[in-house]
Amino acid sequence: GARLARGLSWTALAGFQVFRLPLEVVLHRWHTRGAIPVEMTWDGRNLDVMAALAAIGLVAWSWWVGERKVPVAAWWAFEALGLGMLVNIALTSFPATPGPFYAGEAVPFMMVAFDAPVTWIVPVCVAGAVAGHLVLARALWASDGPAAVRRSRD
Repeated sequence: GARLARGLSWTALAGFQVFRLPLEVVLHRWHTRGAIPVEMTWDGRNLDVMAALAAIGLVAWSWWVGERKVPVAAWWAFEALGLGMLVNIALTSFPATPGPFYAGEAVPFMMVAFDAPVTWIVPVCVAGAVAGHLVLARALWASDGPAAVRRSRD
C-alpha cells in the first residue's frame, strides 16, 4: 500500500474506483433476471454506484483543472462517500443472504455469493474497493497535497 500511495497520483487512485460502475450494472441485470433481491441494486438500498460516479467526476475535475488545484477536502469527501457506500452495501447484503443474519425480507435470497465465479465479488471487488480507498487515504494522510506525493517519489 505504501508503494502504491507514493507511486500513483491521487487521480489514478480515485480513478481505480470507477470499476464499481460496471459491477453495479451487472448486479442490476442479475436482479432483473431474478438472481438477487432488489435491495442489492440501485433500485433498492445499494447506492454504491454513487461512488463510481463520484470517482468519474473527481477524475474529470482533476484532469480539467490539474490535480494540485482540486481541494484536499474534495479527495477526503470522496473517501468518505466511497467507504460509506461500502459499509452500506455490507449492511444491506448480510440480511439478504441466507444464514444467521437473514432478515426474511429479501426475495430471492442473495445466493449468487455461493456460485462461482460470483464468489469472487467479495474477495476481489469489495476487497479491491476497500484496499483502493485505504491506499488513497494513506496517500492523502501522508502528504500535504499531490505535489508532496510527487516530491516523495523523486
